[in-house]
Amino acid sequence: GETPPRFEVELLGARDWVSQVQSDWAPVELAGCLRILFPWHADSAGEGSGGALPPALQLQPGMAFGTGEHATTQLCVRGVH
Repeated sequence: GETPPRFEVELLGARDWVSQVQSDWAPVELAGCLRILFPWHADSAGEGSGGALPPALQLQPGMAFGTGEHATTQLCVRGVH
């Protein structure tokens, strides 16, 4: 028969999981014409790797909306651009 999957359970200390995830969340650039920043980012104005940075829009993302990474958001920005 099949070998059942193996796993381990580890107790973790209390953490602010939201802040931990946010600290690793980089700004999102859409279609080369708009950057989405979040309240915990400093607006890094100036030069990016490809020259001047596009304008920034600051969003307060929710649990499942507002990151700018969803395909429909990216397509809408391309359409507006």
